[in-house]
Parts: sequence; C-alpha cells; structure tokens
Amino acid sequence: MKKLTYFFFIILFSTLTFAKGKTILDTVNVTTLERFKVPANKNIVIANVLKINFTSTLLDENFNKIRDCKDVYMDPSPEKLRKKARGGRGSNVQYAVFETVDKEGVYYIKVDIKVRGEKGSGHKTVYYMVKAKYPEILAPIQLNSKGYFYSEHKSFSFATAQFKDASKYSYKIFSSAGNMLLQGTGPVVVLDSLLNSLQLVGQKLKIVGYYGDKPFNYREIGQSDVHKSEWEITINKPTLDEFTDWHNTEKPGDPTIISAYNDKAMKILYSYFGKTENGFVVIQPKIKSLTVSAQPDGLIASYTPIQRGSWLFVVFKLSDDYLGTLEEYAEIDAKISVKFRTQFGEVINRTYDATIYK
Repeated sequence: MKKLTYFFFIILFSTLTFAKGKTILDTVNVTTLERFKVPANKNIVIANVLKINFTSTLLDENFNKIRDCKDVYMDPSPEKLRKKARGGRGSNVQYAVFETVDKEGVYYIKVDIKVRGEKGSGHKTVYYMVKAKYPEILAPIQLNSKGYFYSEHKSFSFATAQFKDASKYSYKIFSSAGNMLLQGTGPVVVLDSLLNSLQLVGQKLKIVGYYGDKPFNYREIGQSDVHKSEWEITINKPTLDEFTDWHNTEKPGDPTIISAYNDKAMKILYSYFGKTENGFVVIQPKIKSLTVSAQPDGLIASYTPIQRGSWLFVVFKLSDDYLGTLEEYAEIDAKISVKFRTQFGEVINRTYDATIYK
C-alpha cells in the first residue's frame, strides 16, 4: 500500500499542535449548545479520490469516546462519487463535521479516513481540538430575593452575547408542586400574569430558561462564577393596614376620645400595602361575610362596606335611640369589632375601642 502523500490540501494552511502523542490539525473555540463546524473556516479536501470512507467521533479531553458524529457534510456524496469514479478518474472530495456540546471543557473531533485514489490507497486519522465555553449573559439577572407582591410588574431577559438566534430561546414557569404554569418563546420573561394570580400567592415559582430546548449554564460578563438558567421567585401577600380614629386594641396606647356626633370618625379604612424595590403596591381588599358588632349592645344602628379606589371603607352609624338614653356630656367606653374575609382567604378580626362623649 502506498503512503498517502497527497492527503490534505488543508494541512498546508493549518497550525499543527500535539496532545498526548496525537497530531492536532486545528483548535476551534465554541460556545456550549451552539452548533459548530470542524474545520471551522474551511473543509477537509482530498484530491483524486475514487473511493473514501470517513468516520468521525466526538472525544472528551482524555480522548475517550463520547459518541459518533452523525451531522456531517460530504461533497460529492458517496453515491455521486461512485458514479464519477466509474471511468477511473478521481474527484476532489470535501468533508466537514458539525457538532454541539452541552458542557464547558476541552473536546476532540477524531476523523478517521480510509481512501483509495488514482495513485494508491491510504489510511489517516486526524484530530481537532474543541474548546467550549459557557455563554455570557448580556445583563445581570436581578430578582428580588424577598419575592414580589401580588399585583407587581416584573420582567427580565436571559439573552446571552453568544446565543444569537432569538427564536431558539424559550422558558417555562413551574408552580411549587411542579406543574407548568406558563411557557413562552424568546429570552424575555414577563411575570405580570402570574403576579396577578390570587391562586399563586404564597407559592415559590421556578423559572427555567432554554436555548434550543435545553437549559444551560452561563456566566455574567467578566465573572468566573457559573450559573444555571433557573431562577426562583415567591409571590407574597401584602399587609392589610388600616386608618381610623379608633384605637386598635392589639396596639399600644389608650382609647381615643370621639364625639358621638362626629360622623367622619364613624368609619375604618382598610387597604393592602407592600413596599417594593421601586415604591409601593396598594390593593383594595375584596371582602366577604362582613360583620360589625359593638359594646355596649345597641350602640350601632347600621353598618355598610364601601369600596373606593384602593380602599375599603367600613362605615357605621351610632344608634339615635341609644344616644337618646344618655345624659348630656355622658361618656361611653365603647368597643367595635370588625370581621371579614379578604380575596387572599385571610380572615380579619379586629377590635377597636374609644371613649365616646355625647
């Protein structure tokens, strides 16, 4: 068998390196999950070929086999080459390998070539080094570690500098129980619809970003730490606050003094508040099963809830009949108890006291 002296055209333009006794024709720098080509900027070219067989293999950094390479380019194809070789004249054959890798590190593409040409036959094995790096996120992903309040607005992008195809980005969002709640395409995640779901208040949600249907690792630009394309948020219930002239008995202080004829004092205002990164959320309580009771018995004639803007007004009226039994300038040690259930399933049961004078 003659030695294959005409083997590669491309070898004339390659820089040879060596690793563990293997000849490395070229080094290719790639990004994980991105399809790459070996050789990177040209094809393997073999001249005067009558028959040829290529076998390509992806190897790890220790030259252990990972898998056979199935995504290859060959021109002419084996069928066309057979037709051209019937007259005894060889053809120039071009060959390239396409691959992807999921993890950062050093890999090798091994190309084993068996060829019969016009001047004889030969067998050659060559290697290409592949150095894979994780992509870099274009902007740091900053999610509030304390979570987000119901009704907040939040979106973020997990686009990277190296993953150029926007159509390959997608994401899924899962509940605490692992059920998929939302999915979308592109690198921008909009959380508003979930942050406005009462059923998700109190839950921790998991967001997974994908490129080419695969989660990925990434770095922030200029940083060495590796992050997964997974993020978690919690959806928090705001705190119910109140405004009233009456004294809440669960708080320090003495009963306030209120005139029996001060109609503006005969109400309690409620609203949900939450302090966000950029301000506040204010949410109107939606209530059911409102009851208002008082001591002494018969002090209140009526009560009604009024919803206005972001507020719930619980308005009550003192009984004229009861006040008519009191002497002028009389004082009453009064208590008002308010109970209702909100849209968050929270049962509110609060008591207020005041000294009412006639």
